[in-house]
Amino acid sequence: CNHFFDSFLSSTMSLTVKLLRCEGLKDYNVRSTNKACPYVEFTVDGVKERSTSAKNTLNPLWDPTPKFVFDNLPQEPGLLHIRVLDDNRGKIKLGEGEVEFSSLVPGVETEFCVKLCHPGLFPEKGTCFVKVTYWP
Repeated sequence: CNHFFDSFLSSTMSLTVKLLRCEGLKDYNVRSTNKACPYVEFTVDGVKERSTSAKNTLNPLWDPTPKFVFDNLPQEPGLLHIRVLDDNRGKIKLGEGEVEFSSLVPGVETEFCVKLCHPGLFPEKGTCFVKVTYWP
């Protein structure tokens, strides 16, 4: 019996994030005829994952739904950081938000409506809809 390996496994968790859609994103460049090409970046414990870009829309829908898996995360409560950026304009941040792990129930997929903001510019920058599951 390898006690080190057993304790390592019991001290980590996995997190799965499904990206559904964003709504009501705000576009900085009001003079342009092209709309933003948003993508979503997820960060957990320093690990980043990125979606594909949705073309010329402020209400992107990802279909099929992309799934991002974060394995071997520390058990301590943490955050899922969500940033929406514009791939069309030099990766300008359109908004950001977060989901606290403490709001998750182990093994239960939970849908979150994450309000996006951009400190200092627009207090509310739209909404990102995700489904999150974690396993201790």
